Parts: sequence; C-alpha cells; structure tokens
Amino acid sequence: PSRARARAVTTATIVSWALMCDANPSFVQCDRTIAGVSGGDVATRNTIMGQSVVTAATGVIDLASGSASTYNASTTVTFDLSALNVGAFVHASGGTVSGLGSAWTARTECTTTSVHYTQSSGTTYGGVTWTAPSDVSNLPTVDIWVGSAGGNNQAVTRRKLTLTRDGNWNAPPPSTPTCDASAVPTNGASVGDCTATLAAGATCQPVCASGYTVSGTSACNSSGVLTPATCTAAPDPTPGGGYGSYGSSSSAASRAVSRSASLVFATILGGALA
Repeated sequence: PSRARARAVTTATIVSWALMCDANPSFVQCDRTIAGVSGGDVATRNTIMGQSVVTAATGVIDLASGSASTYNASTTVTFDLSALNVGAFVHASGGTVSGLGSAWTARTECTTTSVHYTQSSGTTYGGVTWTAPSDVSNLPTVDIWVGSAGGNNQAVTRRKLTLTRDGNWNAPPPSTPTCDASAVPTNGASVGDCTATLAAGATCQPVCASGYTVSGTSACNSSGVLTPATCTAAPDPTPGGGYGSYGSSSSAASRAVSRSASLVFATILGGALA
C-alpha cells in the first residue's frame, strides 16, 4: 500500500508538472506553433498550452482610441490589451510589437514575426504599438493574436485583431542594378574613378600603365552588365619605327655608308688639289 501511495503521489506530481509546463506561454514559437506539439498553431487549435480555448468576441485586444486598423510602410497602429490573467502571449504575423513593458519577454530570434509572453500577473496594458515593416508589398494583412490564462487547468482566452494594408500603400522603389568595375584592367595602372557599385547607365575611367592606351570608358548598362575599358600597347610615336626622318634601320645604315664614302672622297680630292 505504501508503494502504491508513493506511485500515486509521483504520478500526480508528474501530471501536475506537465500541466504547468503545458500552460507556459513561453512555449509559443515564432511560427505561431507550440513547442513540442505537432500542428500546434495557436490560431486554429481548440486547446492552447494544454488548456481549452475560449474565443473572445470583445476585449482582450482592441484598437486604441483614434487608431486605424490599416497600415502603410513603417506606420504604427496602437492597441490596448485588457483582462489578461497570470500568463499571456502576443503573436503578430508581421511587423513588430513594442511597448509591453518589463513584465514581458520578446522572442529575439523571430525575424518576420513578433512574439512576446509574460508569466506575471497584470490586467491591462495600454498604448501597445505595432509597427509595420518598411516593405509591405507582400504583407496584405497582419493578424495579432493574444492568448491568456489564469493558471493551470484554466481555459485559455484567445482573440485576434486583424490589420489591413492601406489601399494607397507605397510600394518600395525598384532597386537599381549596379556593376562591379573595381578591377584594374590588364596592363592598367589603377581603377581610376571606377568603383564596385557603378550605377546602371553610368561610366567610369580606369587608368592604363605607361606605354598603354585606354580604349575608352567602362560602362554599366541598364541590366547591370559591365563593358570594361581595355588597355592596349601604344603605337610608336615616331615615323619609321623610331628612327626619326631617316626611316627604317636599313635605309639609315645605307645613308651612313654613303656619308662616309663622300667624306673620304672629299679628303682625297682636297689633298690632290693642294
């Protein structure tokens, strides 16, 4: 009998501990599921954190006075939380929730959603702010879910506030392609005024090494494709391959021989006439 009572006490303790864990609002994850529960979307389950769900028609979450339920890029919507019990969570399917106060903990690992939870008592939180992301082109609506329970073995009260993107929402400006023109061309001396982010439709001027001529400018087209300038060997600036007015090396040598012969003849002739 004593062992049976011990087992009964142990079983009761385990069940009680499990209920406490299941009722922990920190189990609500970034994707609106419940940790360790398959298919545990808090928006569709009949139980949340191990407790029955009561869907509230009013209260729990309401728009603050004067706040609209529509949004544009980076705009804010203010709402109030009321009638919250010991444990509660707030889950926004997009944007960022702020202003809940120190009693709440934010899930910092969430990137596209916003999740906060509290395990402290409190009944009303006013002036809570939801901020839309800077790009709402793929965010036509946002659901803000709030769930609250008074403790273990108590029903969870849940309500949703839906926000809608304004019909005149501002689409983000289209991104402008760029080209990477930061490479020094072959036989080049420097990139000149070229950069790694040359705008589409723009040109820049690299600098060639001594003895090389640049073909023109490097250009970035409207699709972000670069046509780079090149450096080619500069032609010899002197006529005849570098021998001035004497032309080629062979003709210059012939002229040198001719001048030498003329000088010898003039010397001989001068001696004969002396």
